[in-house]
Amino acid sequence: MNIKKYFSSLVDLIKTRRLFPFVKQHPYSYFTMVIAVACMGYLYLLLFPVLAIIGLWALQVTAQQQVSAEMLSECLLWLALMVISIAITHHIVSMRFAPPKGVLLKAEQVPKLFALIHKYTQSKLSARIQHVIITEHFELDIRKTPVSGYPVWSHNSLVIGLPLLQCLSEEQFAHALQRRCLQLKLDRHLLGNWMFHLSGVWPRYANAFRARHRLGDQLIAWFFQIYASAYQRFSVYVAQQTELNLESAALAHINDGDLFKTIQTEAVSRYFYNKVYLPKIEQATASGVAAPVSVKPYAGLPSALKKVMTEKRIAQWLAILAQQPEGNREPVPSLIQRMENIGHSRIKPPQLVTISAAKSLFGPAYPAIVQTIDKFWLKHTNQRKTVAAHTRQPTVRPSVQLGSVA
Repeated sequence: MNIKKYFSSLVDLIKTRRLFPFVKQHPYSYFTMVIAVACMGYLYLLLFPVLAIIGLWALQVTAQQQVSAEMLSECLLWLALMVISIAITHHIVSMRFAPPKGVLLKAEQVPKLFALIHKYTQSKLSARIQHVIITEHFELDIRKTPVSGYPVWSHNSLVIGLPLLQCLSEEQFAHALQRRCLQLKLDRHLLGNWMFHLSGVWPRYANAFRARHRLGDQLIAWFFQIYASAYQRFSVYVAQQTELNLESAALAHINDGDLFKTIQTEAVSRYFYNKVYLPKIEQATASGVAAPVSVKPYAGLPSALKKVMTEKRIAQWLAILAQQPEGNREPVPSLIQRMENIGHSRIKPPQLVTISAAKSLFGPAYPAIVQTIDKFWLKHTNQRKTVAAHTRQPTVRPSVQLGSVA
């Protein structure tokens, strides 16, 4: 199969719904293909030092020829290729990435949370966590931040969504955190974890290089804008398998019943936040019913949970989640897949959380953190409204984008 036909088939798999049947029928072939696609990002970054070496070698060979106008023009051509490639290589090496956006926490602010994190990352076989960041999203993830433009060494950031902390109990969050920290184990599923983390690393290249205006930056940003999106879509089932592997490994440390309750509560809470609560907030602000400055979505989330999360509604949402197809294109596997993976087949509505992990682990710092995240949400909301207004009125001068709180 030639290269053009191979990539045509690859793009066809990504764009259609035939990817999941292909994964089920040919898991090893899919795994190998994801490795090959993952390496394309490294190969593109290495292209420029290779071109610099080729330019230097060709320049030396050409310079040994008899002096003529043709020889001089060829020397200038190779010299230009070498200089440009060296400059772009230097710009890649000198690139420094900021930590993920959010509120950067310190141990003295929330000592109880950091003690819990230390408990699950103190093993000698665990990689270190350099940053703990709270975000406005429903998430719990470990994000890699490359030390330079060549992603060989990285810093680890533990990214915790405030909504997740507000929806889970302290015990449930501890189980979720322990499961996630298993991803730092240096002796466990190294290849799968590498591919999983790259789906979060490559998109940062497009944003970081686009924001800078040095020689070759836009060329790199253009490539990764296309490539990173394609890689995320194509590697989605590697991400799902990584999550399932983590939960299987967690059974060695967590009782399967407790893990089952955590998975169900997390799934229901995610559905409530992403499909019910947040859309209503956004609809109210977009329609003008409520001014964004007056809305405090995270300060109001606990009371909304008590009001909306009734046993009847939880049962309805669990029924919806139970019908989620196995081949969904989300990084998180379906609820049924996660249940079957740990040996459970019957859905049992979880008990309502009385004291959230956020209040318990943040302690006195809880009100200040919630207030900061509400301000963070307000910034993002105003940015989106500015972009929408600018799209409708292209003659308006663009506003300056606000930076991260972290």
